[in-house]
Amino acid sequence: MTPQISDLVGGIIGNQIILGTNARGTIKKCQNGAEVECKATKGGGIAGASHANIYNCSNNATVRGSNASNIGGIVGTIDNSGSVDSCTNSGSIYAGTSNYVGGIIGRMIDITSDGVTCSITSCSNDGYVAGNNYVGGMAGSVEGFSEDWLIEVNSCINSSSVNSSDSYIGGIVGYISYGMVYSCSTEENELYGLYYVGGIVGYATNALELSYCSNYMYTNTDMDNPDMYVGGIVGCATTAALYECYNYAEIMADYDDSLEEEEYYYDYDE
Repeated sequence: MTPQISDLVGGIIGNQIILGTNARGTIKKCQNGAEVECKATKGGGIAGASHANIYNCSNNATVRGSNASNIGGIVGTIDNSGSVDSCTNSGSIYAGTSNYVGGIIGRMIDITSDGVTCSITSCSNDGYVAGNNYVGGMAGSVEGFSEDWLIEVNSCINSSSVNSSDSYIGGIVGYISYGMVYSCSTEENELYGLYYVGGIVGYATNALELSYCSNYMYTNTDMDNPDMYVGGIVGCATTAALYECYNYAEIMADYDDSLEEEEYYYDYDE
């Protein structure tokens, strides 16, 4: 089948728009098995963009993003109180030149205080993930509305490699603001980036709570820079509370000046 190429593209739906105050839509028990390619913004194995609740869906095919943003195995972006629950991705995400890239969702933003918060619950990723900035095994970026409306990421598992050519890289979430991450874990694999690299979260700020998480991913960066910030659980955290988190993998921050510059980077494309 010819890959779908568009500005806003999904294996099942390009964009789900919900009309009406506090209205909610649903995408349930859908499966995609055909390659999706996005060359602009918002591409996902199930949906390019959604304001809905996505439940029990799966993507088994490659999702590609070229100089794009908001690329995810299930959905490119969700805002306005949508959620992703019990979804799985096993397709590779090749978006080495794109920002906001995740195994499940590229970017989640809660832009209102309407009483319903965004969430990512009981999801799993087994597909290779590669991007530029804001890259995560579950989500590239998660941005809540305020400390009273925190986005939740809970009971999620990432079991595949995550690679970035730049900053904000996490085994679960690359960047999180006004959010909670709990009962999430990674399995043995490799996590690579240049700045703000964390086994669970790359960069965390603004009322984050992170608890009961475990990292088994080998975490690596090899750039000679004092601001790289690499951690088994979190690369860098400001105004954040962490408790009962465990790291079981090697953390490597090294620089080898015997290598040529181009040898520092992985091949982010298939």
